Amino acid sequence: TGVRTNARSAHYAKQPPFAGSLRQTRGAILRALADTPLTKARLTTRAGKECAPHVEEALKALVREGFVVRSTTRYALAE
Repeated sequence: TGVRTNARSAHYAKQPPFAGSLRQTRGAILRALADTPLTKARLTTRAGKECAPHVEEALKALVREGFVVRSTTRYALAE
């Protein structure tokens, strides 16, 4: 009938815009690391200008959550 009842739910929360967000940056990092381990500088370049401000924060969170591992100079997907 076209009625959107989820907007009235007590648990409904509209997500912020995706472009330039931390969510977009995390996805870009994971896609880049699927190919090969990379340095933070290369990840920043591969993520693009829109994501560059969030690369450091996203990498720290991905390492803390166990999705990414860090060697002395490179980041890689966890096994």
